[in-house]
Amino acid sequence: MRYLLSFFLFLVFLNCQKKDNKPEFIKAKIISSKIDSLNSKEKVEEYIRGLSFPIIENFELQKLDLTHNFLEKFELKKIADFNREFDSITKIIADSLNISKSFYLMDIDNNGFTDLIIIGDDKGCNGGHDGFDQSCDFSAYCFMNFGNNNIKPIDLILENSVHKSIVPKFSKNKGLPLLEIHEPAEFNWKKEKTSSYKMFELTYEFGSLIEYNDNPQIYDIEKVEFKTETSGYKHPHFEILIKNDQTALLDAKYGNSIYENTKVYFRDTIPELKGKFRTNIKNNDYDNLVNILNYIDFPNMEHQYSINRLHTRNCSLKITYNNGKVKEIKDYGMVGTYGLRKIYELLFDFRFNQNWKENTTANTVYN
Repeated sequence: MRYLLSFFLFLVFLNCQKKDNKPEFIKAKIISSKIDSLNSKEKVEEYIRGLSFPIIENFELQKLDLTHNFLEKFELKKIADFNREFDSITKIIADSLNISKSFYLMDIDNNGFTDLIIIGDDKGCNGGHDGFDQSCDFSAYCFMNFGNNNIKPIDLILENSVHKSIVPKFSKNKGLPLLEIHEPAEFNWKKEKTSSYKMFELTYEFGSLIEYNDNPQIYDIEKVEFKTETSGYKHPHFEILIKNDQTALLDAKYGNSIYENTKVYFRDTIPELKGKFRTNIKNNDYDNLVNILNYIDFPNMEHQYSINRLHTRNCSLKITYNNGKVKEIKDYGMVGTYGLRKIYELLFDFRFNQNWKENTTANTVYN
């Protein structure tokens, strides 16, 4: 009897294990593409300098046939070769992780096409104490490869600051390819610590690189409220409310243009979205918003994120869920996490990819 009981418990244990186990990861067979032939610094530089992209971040919203190559002067550089004084800790981290190259190849999203990670200097700024004659830039990008020369660039540095540097490293979780981003602690000119060391483990989901979650929860999201806040510059200012029946209100106050983040010389002539509007969010777009919010586990995120810099974008994201519970996230700099960055991109895009109609009866959107 004792043996029968033990065998029964063993079967129960095996059954539970099978329920907990996720589908086995199967690595996709590599499909040869141009990136696979990039085996030297010179070849990678030639390749990325020849890439051209629409001037707005969301290619699907491109209205004018305008492209640019923001990497036309890019110089690949090993982390150990940077001579900026605030990269000393980054160099230590890179050395400890054996990150000694300026580019890496790997299929991050497991679609069969090899993706490209680059580290270097895009010559986007000048600085230094000796006549401002040296570059002060540190850049890191991931080029997602979808075949047929369909390449999507993703900036791996959350905060756009000349003092930022990171260490990217490929890793795996139960076979799943992931990209680790190691961000060193920062210190001010008084050598006071202004931020702590961070490590982000990213996976390619929902069309972007966001923090990996091996056990996403499902929350009953009742409404999402989002507003941008002024910072002294001409950043877009708007408020949006989205309910779980997919009805939405938008109050576009000022600075809302599809080309708002570009340097197009005639951007002031591009029509600006302004006023109060209502719509029903398209099914796929609403599902995408809810799925990403669930995946990033918003209830367990910080209530506030901030960067040590003036005159930057900031916002407030308020989510009502599970019978009236409220999670509000204030983000000074709008770079709290990679997942939040994706949420902001979606909400910003909603201004231009939904069928808005004027709504003159509303006094406000955000409560």
